[in-house]
Amino acid sequence: MDYLFILLGITLCALFFLNMKSAANILCRIVGGFLFLIIYNTIAPMLSFPAVGINLVTASLCGILEIPGAILLIALTFLF
Repeated sequence: MDYLFILLGITLCALFFLNMKSAANILCRIVGGFLFLIIYNTIAPMLSFPAVGINLVTASLCGILEIPGAILLIALTFLF
């Protein structure tokens, strides 16, 4: 199992450094999604909307899918 983690780490580092622009773009989108969720959770109690949990998965979904991802997260909080 350790060899698998080492191989995966080497592969991810190589992909990151070979395609730095795409990796930076994805990381910036995730940070933007995280900031959107913080802003939404600040405003949501004032409008009596449910809060959305903020973690890596929700920030990634909101950042990579942008507006449809944010709408999906908010819709899921109303359904569940």
